[in-house]
Amino acid sequence: MKHGMDGDVVVGSGLVDMFGKCGNMDSVRGVFDSMEVKDIFVWSSIIASYVRNGSPEQAFTLFICMCRQGVKPDQHVLSSVLRACAESDNLESGVQVHAQMIKNAYRADCFVGSALMSLYANSKDLCSVEKLFRRIENKDIVAWNCILLCYAQMEELATFYSISLFRELCQSNTLKPDTATIVALITVVSECFRFSSRYSNPWPDYETTPRS
Repeated sequence: MKHGMDGDVVVGSGLVDMFGKCGNMDSVRGVFDSMEVKDIFVWSSIIASYVRNGSPEQAFTLFICMCRQGVKPDQHVLSSVLRACAESDNLESGVQVHAQMIKNAYRADCFVGSALMSLYANSKDLCSVEKLFRRIENKDIVAWNCILLCYAQMEELATFYSISLFRELCQSNTLKPDTATIVALITVVSECFRFSSRYSNPWPDYETTPRS
């Protein structure tokens, strides 16, 4: 730091990420403000750090500043900002970020799409959640878990959609439910049992794949 290493983009980005993971936001901001050159990795690190440490409003403010400086957001930045909007119940700002996604051709990105589903789920917009999920190309297990958790936040009718989606997932030849899937289903079960009489063995046989 004393030798100006924080002015180097690569080192500075690493320091921002490290201090952010340690929860030392004063040092995060000190390193960030001292850097004359800030690339997308630096912006991504500081925005993610503010979201991780419970300051979603500050994260969104930095996102606006980044865009005004002409830095194009990547999928990591967009995902962090969408999480910030969801945590602060800021749907209006989230819609603006959604527009950035379309502009930068990230609408079908699995990483960003999952974050966007969480945002619309918070506003109980089941239709948008479903559309976003279907538009994601090459869905991974994270995307499937995300939509199951989104439906778990909804009203009782969404419980039936969750079961249908789980059946669809179990029919996949390339993906298997993992531990996070089971957590999502446990959340769903609390609602499902109230209407279990409408189903006969709603849970198909499956094998779980533990997360590493």
